[in-house]
Amino acid sequence: MKKNKIMLPITLCLLLSLTATELFARGQKDKGAKTITVSATGTASAAPNVIILSFGVQSMGKEISMAINDNKTRMNSILEVLAQYGIPAGDYETTGFSVYFQRSNYKQGSDPLEGFYHVNNSLTVDFKKLEEIGKFIDAVLDAGANHFNGLQYAIKDTAPLEKKAREGAVKNALALAEELAAAAGKEVVDILNITDGIYHPPGPFGMKRMMGAADGGNSVIVPPNEKMVTQQVQLTVQIR
Repeated sequence: MKKNKIMLPITLCLLLSLTATELFARGQKDKGAKTITVSATGTASAAPNVIILSFGVQSMGKEISMAINDNKTRMNSILEVLAQYGIPAGDYETTGFSVYFQRSNYKQGSDPLEGFYHVNNSLTVDFKKLEEIGKFIDAVLDAGANHFNGLQYAIKDTAPLEKKAREGAVKNALALAEELAAAAGKEVVDILNITDGIYHPPGPFGMKRMMGAADGGNSVIVPPNEKMVTQQVQLTVQIR
């Protein structure tokens, strides 16, 4: 029985020693492995699916109540237009509200507090019915909006495009590594490392609003082309 007790620790020590030796030898082999590191990009494009508009109401009055009431009336009419176009509350928000007093040019003998109150109220709206943008702008202006900060075409969710571009980048990087290995008379046997590189989001979409000579309430919006998402990766492969 004592011999068995002695043999068990010796056997375990031998197994541990063999395992450590094997791991060390494998590490040395990997350390001396021939590798190729390449970089590549992938792209994906899509048309815009939302238009982001910024507009609002500027009101003025000698009494602050006059300016506020005018602003409120105009803004309520605009909100009715948003409802008519089926725009949910989550797709618009107030992005600016201010009230200030502008004193009139002071003349000797006049009231130094004479002037006008200004009330500014701005909205940002995500408009998804792209084909109706011209009519929507006209309706908003007719409802009382009197300042328009412009619009921008956008892609609301770029995650699917990013995924597609990233997959393309990895595919292109692997193809390049295989091409380089073949040119050197080698072959790719394993992928050792992939590093996610630079991401280039789609740039802002331009827009153009043209009015007729007599205006006439007609807005012509020229839609942009598709925009591209670019993803870069770095790939390290083992060759033999």
